[in-house]
This record gives sequence, C-alpha cells and structure tokens, in this order.
Amino acid sequence: MEKIIFDLSDQLKILKAISNPIRLAIVNLLYEGEKSVSDIIKVLEKEERTKISKHLKILRENKIIDFRKEKQKKIYFLKLNCVIESLLCSLKIVKK
Repeated sequence: MEKIIFDLSDQLKILKAISNPIRLAIVNLLYEGEKSVSDIIKVLEKEERTKISKHLKILRENKIIDFRKEKQKKIYFLKLNCVIESLLCSLKIVKK
C-alpha cells in the first residue's frame, strides 16, 4: 500500500469546511478573484451578513481562505486555487 502523504484528519477538515453550500459558493466566488465582504454579500444576497461572517471564519480557520486589509475593508482570497481545481477534477470523473 502506498504511503499516505497527508494526515487524513486534515483532509476531512477541508472537505467538511467546503461541504456547506454557502461556504462552497464563497470558495467558488474567490476562485474568480479577490472579493470584499460586501462583494460576497451582494452575490449571496439571500444570506444574512452575520451568517456570511461565520462562514468566512470557518474557511479562514481551515486555512482555505485569508484576507488582507485595504483601508477599512477586508479583501478575501483563496490561499490555494487547488481547492477548487481538485473539485473540478472530481466533477470530470462524475460526468464521465
């Protein structure tokens, strides 16, 4: 059997973090490019601001996204695009 390179519990944390539809939508938005909280809220207008903040926190805690401050705004970005790229790859498998 091949040696497991990464700890499975870390992989599960990432999968759990993006398994929520709102968080997955946020990750997809950030794959397109950096967004402020207000940009994210505009796209996900059905969701309350407090819920969006909670989801952003979970994604940050799992090191999927990060932010930088620009004046008084927080600008969010994906730390690594491979999060979405691996999902896109898995969709190719499902669609075959």
